[in-house]
Amino acid sequence: MTPSLSHTLVRAPVERWRVRRDWLRFSRAVHVTPRPDLALVGTSQEAYFLPETLPQPDWICYCAGIGETIDFELELAERFACEVHAFDPTPRSIEFATPIAQAHSRLHFHPVGLWSEDTEQTFWAPQDQAHVSYSIPNIQHTDMHFTAVCRRISSMMRELGHERIDLLKLNIEGAEYGVFDSLAEDELYPRLILVHMHVLESVSDAISAVRALEARGYVAIHEYRMSVTWLRTEPAPAPDDGR
Repeated sequence: MTPSLSHTLVRAPVERWRVRRDWLRFSRAVHVTPRPDLALVGTSQEAYFLPETLPQPDWICYCAGIGETIDFELELAERFACEVHAFDPTPRSIEFATPIAQAHSRLHFHPVGLWSEDTEQTFWAPQDQAHVSYSIPNIQHTDMHFTAVCRRISSMMRELGHERIDLLKLNIEGAEYGVFDSLAEDELYPRLILVHMHVLESVSDAISAVRALEARGYVAIHEYRMSVTWLRTEPAPAPDDGR
């Protein structure tokens, strides 16, 4: 049955209230330790706070979830001279990002998604077709979808010849939890993790991920509306050659 206009108008403020409630619960659960060198990198469409004294020209940055906004990645490549690898399998993102990356020597675009394994995944459309971000968990409960190749971070690192990642950005519509699991399993420790966390079944899932990151030595240095900058202040553990 199609919902009536009055039902839709009532549901909209209820949904906004739930979002604000989740934001509040999440922000209370994240223990932020601010730094004086935080700088906003990117534009109003997508930006993240990070310590501007940290990124170096030898840094390797993996940025997943581009959509049609690549200003953050461009600033990493141009302002900090980092080596930036951007990932997004969405057809509109591929069309948008490919020519931009081809024009920048330190920005590389890969038309695949990041996930917990090397596989094909179904990506579900947003409710508003003007939006570009599809999701593996189908967080907006729609019927339209496409299928695309996804890669585990450790697999991409082997393919690209990288022994480490210094910065990882995730804005991947709920798939971040699978990526977190793969990082823990592979004992990978990016120095910075910048993530926009999404609510799946409950905001408790996001809070559990916070606790898992803290247990791996990460400290939140900025949080706003479930976008968190995580810094690992300890050196990454040396690999166990006996495994």
